[in-house]
Amino acid sequence: MENFILKNCRAILENSVEQDVCIVVRDGRIHSIEKEGPLDPSLQIIDADNQYVSPGLVEFHIHGCEDVSVDYALHQDGVLHRMKDRLLKYGVTTFVPTLMADPELIGNLGAELAYDFDLACTIPGFYVEGPFVNKDKRGGILPEFVRDPDIEHLSRLTTLSRGFLRLMTIAPELSGIGAVIDILRKAGVLVCAGHSDCSIQDLRKAGFGRFDTITHLFNAMSGFSHRKPGLAMVPFLNRDINYELNGDGIHVHPDALRVCASSLDPDRSILISDAVVSAGLPFGVYEYYGKKVISGKDGVRYRDSNTLAGSNMCINKVIRNFMDCTGVPLYQAVKMASLNPCRLLKIDQEKGSIAPGKKAEFVLFDDEMNVIRTVT
Repeated sequence: MENFILKNCRAILENSVEQDVCIVVRDGRIHSIEKEGPLDPSLQIIDADNQYVSPGLVEFHIHGCEDVSVDYALHQDGVLHRMKDRLLKYGVTTFVPTLMADPELIGNLGAELAYDFDLACTIPGFYVEGPFVNKDKRGGILPEFVRDPDIEHLSRLTTLSRGFLRLMTIAPELSGIGAVIDILRKAGVLVCAGHSDCSIQDLRKAGFGRFDTITHLFNAMSGFSHRKPGLAMVPFLNRDINYELNGDGIHVHPDALRVCASSLDPDRSILISDAVVSAGLPFGVYEYYGKKVISGKDGVRYRDSNTLAGSNMCINKVIRNFMDCTGVPLYQAVKMASLNPCRLLKIDQEKGSIAPGKKAEFVLFDDEMNVIRTVT
């Protein structure tokens, strides 16, 4: 829809929730945000019925959902379109497909995005975890997709991506990683520190400012320690660095979530789901990168090793759980899954908040963050 009025909103704005709001949309963009009053009769009226209205949510780090997994693009066409359609049910209007460093898969996804403008409007690029990560901290990354820094291999991956490689996770302590960082930054790829056993000294040596964000804080990395501080301590020491935080209550203990909410800069926090193939579906056995995974109350785990592979919770429920664990206000939690990731991706002039001039992408929620409707 290009021209309409969304009335009777509890609008989730950048720094507040405003009651009894009308949002006027013209030519597909937000024209004004007004208190209830006379409505332009020439515009279609959509009654939000006093539900919460947020900007479209961002799945910044997601591998799959509802029996569709990014890795299925190795053997199937249209995987990203199916993910896009399924994620709308969870209020997601922008997502970053996240994958292991499989060259064939990177090539397939790059080709799909290169020839589909509609997808490119929803997907600002994809996120590769590895291959230059610490073997001892690979977590759910399969061993065949881990290797030492290799400039020729990196060149191959970036070529296959057709310019859609947007983020890459690397381990700062690896020998030769400096050249990798230089190439990524020159190519405009966001450099993510993660899957790492680095010390604070390793980070300082590499340079805090050379990293754009930290991949899923606390998970698959050296820890927060009073004797041997590791990667998990970085955002507590340098409040200028962005960090992903999985708020599902499984990847990070609720008490640790509370510490983050009380101690870290909320404008640097990006809430993620790290959702995989079974997200949004009943608990059971599913397939991920050709391996069986079990989805249950303790997350999604590889059946053969019990290693945590990802979450079965999409971002709308992650927001709700994070609020329940930490007590942060609704507008702040939503901002962590909308405006904050859009800022890092440099698309915040178009998306990420309800503000004049931005694209009209809205989600109607009830009090439990169940999606009533997505309006785009």
